[in-house]
Parts: sequence; structure tokens; C-alpha cells
Amino acid sequence: MPQVNTIFFDFDRTLRFSIINWEDYAADYLDSIGYSSTRENRWNSRRWTYHYFCSEEFTEDRSAGFSDDAFWELFNRKFVERLLEDKITAKKLAPDLLRLINEEYFTKDWDYVPEDGIATLKTLKNSGYQLGIITNRQSCISDELEKLALTKFFPHVVVSGQVGVQKPDPAIFHHAISLAGCDAENCVYIGDNYFADVIGARNAGIQPILIDPDGFFPEADCPVIQKLSELLPLLDSVLN
Repeated sequence: MPQVNTIFFDFDRTLRFSIINWEDYAADYLDSIGYSSTRENRWNSRRWTYHYFCSEEFTEDRSAGFSDDAFWELFNRKFVERLLEDKITAKKLAPDLLRLINEEYFTKDWDYVPEDGIATLKTLKNSGYQLGIITNRQSCISDELEKLALTKFFPHVVVSGQVGVQKPDPAIFHHAISLAGCDAENCVYIGDNYFADVIGARNAGIQPILIDPDGFFPEADCPVIQKLSELLPLLDSVLN
């Protein structure tokens, strides 16, 4: 493989983590009010969310003319359907679950970057790698990068909502390559979503690396790491 000189990262659940992810928060809440879910259904519903946000189903739902609240209520209903395997209950619970997520979960300051992640970024930067972010977020993440002390590492940040295309469309990766002034063959891309990150990067000619600490993608046909500190030996032993 050609020498790697540029490394792009996904943002959420690759660099930025939450003390508790929203899916477990929602499932724990439903458990607390008498709607328990199996471990298998929790796993399946989490995996479904990975696929949904880069699927035609998401595109169709998002372009159907719903208000933001109506769209997210629909999404919560679909999530709960898979969690509880009960469409009627999911429809009943979706409005209250959306309210809980908006008023309780997203108002808490639970975001963090693992210590090994910061140390890895420092080493990569000091080693001369060019670093960037490609995210499917809909709005600017500069405030979050600043708050998480990540700004200094990433001169190139590509946000889906600002460029009008989202992963896995290879166009967003091509945009990032052009912005960084590099070649696809000299890049790697690290992300946590096989459907969006691995398939998208590969279709753009970029070597993908999957970060999958919870084992949601056992079928992954690319290098897989559990945490960012594992990237350094991988770059040395496999990719360079």
C-alpha cells in the first residue's frame, strides 16, 4: 500500500463519546416504566440505527415533509419497534420517549474524548500526519471541537449539512481529499459505522479502518480496532 500521510476521522463515537449512549438511555428508561427489552434486541436496535442513517429509508423519511419533531418521533417509533418487537406499543411510547431524549438526555453534558484518543492524536500530529474530520452532522461542530480540546488537531473539517452530501456517498470523501490537497491512495479513514464509513471510504478509494469496541459489525472486511490507541501500531505494521 502507498505511504499514508493523511488520516480522516468520523466524529461521533470515533472521537467524541458520551458517558451513556442515547440508545441505552432510552432502553433503560423503557425498562424503568415496565417495557423491558432483551439483550439481543438492544444489540439489533443499535445496529439498525447504524444502517438507518445512511439508507434510502432515512432519505425518504427526511424528505417527506415532516417537521423536525415529527421526523424524530417517527425515528423513535421505528427504534422502539425493533427494541420491543411491538409496533402498537412503539407508536404509543414514541412521543414521550422523544420528549425525554430532548429534555433530559441531550441537555446533559456527557461528552468526552478518551485519554488514549487525545494521546493518539498528539502522536499522529507530531509524526507529521495531516488530520481531518468527515462527519454526517447537519450543522457546524466547531464549538464542540473547541470544548473537547480537539480544534488544534483538525485543520480540515467536512460537515455533511454544510456540503450537501453525506456518507456513504463517495462525494463527501472526495470533497475532503480536495480540501486537504492529498490523494485517496495516501489516506485512511477511521469510523464506527460500517455502512457509512467503511463502504463510503472504500468507494472513494480510501483505506477504511473500523472502530468497533462493541462488536456490532462481525462481518467487517477491513482492519478493525477497539480504541484509537490501536491505530498507531496498525499504521506501522500494516498500512505503511
